Amino acid sequence: MQKEYQFKDPKTTVLIEDDSVVFRRGTNDLMIHKMMRGDTKVFYNQITAIKYKEPSLGSKGYLQLTTPRTSILGMARTVDQPQNAIKFKKDKLADAKEIKDYIEAKIAQNKNAATAGNESEGKSPVEQVKELKELLDMDILTQEEFDKKKKELLGL
Repeated sequence: MQKEYQFKDPKTTVLIEDDSVVFRRGTNDLMIHKMMRGDTKVFYNQITAIKYKEPSLGSKGYLQLTTPRTSILGMARTVDQPQNAIKFKKDKLADAKEIKDYIEAKIAQNKNAATAGNESEGKSPVEQVKELKELLDMDILTQEEFDKKKKELLGL
């Protein structure tokens, strides 16, 4: 899916892609701080938080994606990144909600896929074969299934 949304102040195009969201701002727009100019691509699996506020009578709403950053000292930390954010008025509330909901769904989808695919992550092939042997001994796996998976894990 690729979908495009337009926002003002600063003029920003938000592109929703299958694996990421792109904030596109003019490279020559002097009204925008230079670190925010151009394209900023944020992959869904990098997003640690979504900050969202709806507009009210006297203020604009915002949607901001938080991603981890490494400091000069090499310490991982999260900071608010204005290049990963949009501001909007009430006329763009529906678009902002749609973007937020889609990103939240993609994050959940990525977490579910990671959980399902990484159950044996961090374990050596030998440890995984031992676990399979236990399943074989409990008659949960057949000898054929065990042999096939063992060859696959050990690269035989």
